[in-house]
Amino acid sequence: MELRHRAEREGKLSTFLKGELSMSTGLINRLKTQSCLLVNGQPVRTNYPVVPGDEIRVLLLEPETRYPPEEMALSIL
Repeated sequence: MELRHRAEREGKLSTFLKGELSMSTGLINRLKTQSCLLVNGQPVRTNYPVVPGDEIRVLLLEPETRYPPEEMALSIL
């Protein structure tokens, strides 16, 4: 999944992620280690200075399933 936001004011990227996108500090820390925070298509750190008009993109990677699905009969009581 991908989140997009167009900045309308100046500020640090972390401020936009917490304020406008309502992200937790834990999630932001996990995303920055995976290089999933982009401004104008370039990977950036959370202290990046955002200016009006910048496009903020957040890539939310889905975790891989550890157990592949199996075909089987299912009866629901």
